[in-house]
Amino acid sequence: MIVTCPKCGQALMNEDDRTLTDTEAAELALQTCNCPAARAWRSKEKQIDETCFNIESLCVANARELGMTEIENDEIIDILKKTARLIADAKVFDLTVTTVGHGKVKISKSGKGSISVKRTVGHTEELKANEKY
Repeated sequence: MIVTCPKCGQALMNEDDRTLTDTEAAELALQTCNCPAARAWRSKEKQIDETCFNIESLCVANARELGMTEIENDEIIDILKKTARLIADAKVFDLTVTTVGHGKVKISKSGKGSISVKRTVGHTEELKANEKY
């Protein structure tokens, strides 16, 4: 199967014989193309994944170990993860969500390009996704 990089237009041969939607084919091309724009896209996606992992870690998985309650509301976690993408895409600089009974969660991008997730419930914990794209 031949896929085309949506960033540079390069045609790439791929061994995947599945029928792909245009979106799936574009993503497959972005994952394999070596052009600077595709590499930047992969780096940004990695940063988003790391930030979402940090959100899960601070707000759900490791919350109790950090002396905080878990945020069990999936809608709040989804909003925080969507915010990570908006910040990585430079559409939002930072966002603070104040939850009922679970304190504040602030997601922001530093001048150096890292995205930090900071949670405050009586005390503050912060994790950063340092990968800069």
